[in-house]
Amino acid sequence: MSNAGTEEDRRVYLASLAEMRSNDLIDADDENALARYYEDQKASLEAAFLQFLPEYQRRVREDGEASANEWLAETAREIGKREGEAARKVVDGLSATRNATPDA
Repeated sequence: MSNAGTEEDRRVYLASLAEMRSNDLIDADDENALARYYEDQKASLEAAFLQFLPEYQRRVREDGEASANEWLAETAREIGKREGEAARKVVDGLSATRNATPDA
């Protein structure tokens, strides 16, 4: 798995969090929570890739590329759904979200 751009992406993300904090869009706890979430998600996705690569390669050999690609697409959808739900929980826990007043 290539890490090209990973450190730059991380730097840009952390800088955007710092800017949001300096503009009082998030507080220090939110900034830390979002930074931790980024790191956790990055590690989780890297681990998933390493876990699924051998299975994908096996499926290509045994079932053909088209079938392996279908399996990979379904697996990616499942991961995306799970990660989206986790992201929603993080966002719902931010002080900016908790303190927002609903539109009347």
